Amino acid sequence: MLVDVPYLDATAAVRRPALVVSDSSQMLDTIIAAVTSRIRDPLPPTHYVIDSSHPDWKPSGLRLPSAIRCDRLFTIDDDAVQKTLGHLSDATMLGISHLLRIALAIP
Repeated sequence: MLVDVPYLDATAAVRRPALVVSDSSQMLDTIIAAVTSRIRDPLPPTHYVIDSSHPDWKPSGLRLPSAIRCDRLFTIDDDAVQKTLGHLSDATMLGISHLLRIALAIP
């Protein structure tokens, strides 16, 4: 999805792709993970890469190879969501779930 992501100092926001990682039926707000096209080398253990070789590349709707940053989570109002870019498979979401557990120190 495309959302208005706040800067760390909360003085402004920028429109960026993000991944919803919360169950909207259980919450008033939405928890998102940041998505960046800056893929680090070496890759941090909490980043999940989706590029042209990934089976979810086309369904993701991403324009550039990107890393989902499970270490960079935000809570946003539902009205900050601008549009849905695409979808990820259950298998990909399972891998991302594992990285979220690492980032949040959940055994």
